[in-house]
Amino acid sequence: MIRKRKLGDFEAIYRLVKEELVPLTRKSFPQLKVTRKELKFRLKRGETYVASDVSGRPVGFLHAVIKEKELWIDMLAVAPGSRGRGYGTALMVSGEK
Repeated sequence: MIRKRKLGDFEAIYRLVKEELVPLTRKSFPQLKVTRKELKFRLKRGETYVASDVSGRPVGFLHAVIKEKELWIDMLAVAPGSRGRGYGTALMVSGEK
């Protein structure tokens, strides 16, 4: 299921950012640090969609921003155990709508 972000989703999104996105980004930006405060600010500047499994647990998210009539995918992550099940594709479709 894909839905818009709820307040209770923040910790799951933060965990995905720390575990899945930051390690990849550090290859180009070794000094990168992500705080809860910075992430909350960043999420306010766009639209966030959450993918949840059958139990309702968030397993992925997409954060998109519109800049000058263009869609920018700011962040996209799916938990390793949930990959290959179409969550990333479904998140992209929702973000593009």
